[in-house]
Amino acid sequence: MRKISKFLAVIAISIMAVCVPAQASEITPEVTAAPTVTAVPVQPTAAPTRKKGLVKEGKKYVYYDKKGNKLKNKWKTIHKNRYYFDANGKAVTGGKRIGKYIYVFNLEGKLIRPTKAKIVKVGKTSYYVDTKGHAYVGFFKLGNRLYRGDVKGRLTKNKTVSNVTFNRKGYADNDVNAKLKIELMNVISRITNPGMSKSQKLYACWCYLTSSSNFYYSGYWPDFNKKGWQREVAYNMLVSGGGDCYGFACTFAAMAREIGYNPYVVLGRVSGTRDGAADGLTSHGWVIIDGCYYDPEAQFAGWYRGVYGSGSYDINHQIKSIVRFAS
Repeated sequence: MRKISKFLAVIAISIMAVCVPAQASEITPEVTAAPTVTAVPVQPTAAPTRKKGLVKEGKKYVYYDKKGNKLKNKWKTIHKNRYYFDANGKAVTGGKRIGKYIYVFNLEGKLIRPTKAKIVKVGKTSYYVDTKGHAYVGFFKLGNRLYRGDVKGRLTKNKTVSNVTFNRKGYADNDVNAKLKIELMNVISRITNPGMSKSQKLYACWCYLTSSSNFYYSGYWPDFNKKGWQREVAYNMLVSGGGDCYGFACTFAAMAREIGYNPYVVLGRVSGTRDGAADGLTSHGWVIIDGCYYDPEAQFAGWYRGVYGSGSYDINHQIKSIVRFAS
């Protein structure tokens, strides 16, 4: 019995020894190693490269000044070449109106300045350019051919303007309309000057046409059923120097049209015996411009002078038809 008691006491002490925690001073904590930090040098942010001078951006050239600003709405000479930079800072190509002239630049933006005036192409567009880089606007002659530059300086192609038809190469068909245009350009440039007003030019044409020093009277009966007969009659009189009332009327209308008016040719009858009509009237032609009457043949022949810009046609007459000269 005593032995059993001792045995139980030993077991009890052993269990207590297992269950009682060890003192804190006797516990060795596990040490975690600190991570190794490698120093990485910080690279400074590179400042953007400032653009300078002539630079191609996309398909266009731009110009940057010393401060890195784009040049806009200004001319610039670079290596003896002239450029013009628009409102977006891009070098202009093709035709561009700057001030009172249209200038022409190639596809690199360089002003085209030939040693003598000639036709040039920029891309698919043609221009007639003088030695200062100006494109011609309006009708002009090269040799015996008639050309026209439109409001942007481009040569007119495959189009009819003022009864003149231009082909795919840019010059006019050699028909009566083109020939008349050339004759009118030649005559009016001789008898007028750029300083004259439109009305002064019209009067200069009247004086030229009604002078016996320049023309003579001859009969020419047109085919009134033919389209454009009035322009054919005017051309014949200008090149031959002779014509009848229809010649004088059509020629004066042609000159008026050339300087900017919109004339009409009147086919009518006035008092006379030439036709031998029982009613005492004979065929005659005169002109109306802006509601006013002009009769150059009557002035030339002297049988009814002073019908120039008149508000009425104060002789016995009939009107058979009125034809717009430009139609």
